[in-house]
Amino acid sequence: MPVLLIQLRFAIRSESVTRGGTGRRQAENQPRAATGRERIERPGVRAPSGRLIVDSPWSEDHGREIVARIPPGTYRVETAWTEAPYEHGGAYFDGRKGAATRLRVSADPVDVWEAGAGVTDDIGDADIAAAGFHSDNDATGAIADAEAWAVLTAPFHRFRRAQESTPGAAPGPDRDTEDLCGGWFEKSSNEGLKADLIAFDVAEGRAPIWIGRTRTGTVASIIVPGQMATSPLA
Repeated sequence: MPVLLIQLRFAIRSESVTRGGTGRRQAENQPRAATGRERIERPGVRAPSGRLIVDSPWSEDHGREIVARIPPGTYRVETAWTEAPYEHGGAYFDGRKGAATRLRVSADPVDVWEAGAGVTDDIGDADIAAAGFHSDNDATGAIADAEAWAVLTAPFHRFRRAQESTPGAAPGPDRDTEDLCGGWFEKSSNEGLKADLIAFDVAEGRAPIWIGRTRTGTVASIIVPGQMATSPLA
């Protein structure tokens, strides 16, 4: 299963790291392959209802709510990444790509992984559940409380409408979200609903979702693979 490989990536290092802003940052030292993990804990993602939507924040649809439920609370977001440094024009670049983003629901070990089925999926069609959501050309995914999804994605839609209303114009104002980790993540918050959305890079096209459950069946992790290609672990 691809998610097993991702689980190993998360376990390689536990310390926090500092991200570059573009993925093409010039390396300070000689190139070397690296893997790591980064946490977002400011203050985390608030999910007051325990119902989650995992979808593209740019989608005009209601959002793909997943079947899995978690206790209402605030949860840490982590990302696993790889670096494959390369040289171009005499300069070195880190070649950083995200392997996966994880909502860490609990520290309990995962006993089984399952596809993140949506509440409107045909439960008899495993391929639909495994396909996840459609990330469009923006290659962006997001996790947020289902009851706050419309409010939390509103800044993305306002930004796009502003751009479409003045094609060819210079970029408009910021879209009222917070950049995290040098722009690798984007956070939208609403204090009235006490909820947050975290947006992150995913593969263009279909973006699967994996749910890690403990031996007792509770959700321990929700993982969305990133732009780095993954393959089954032999």
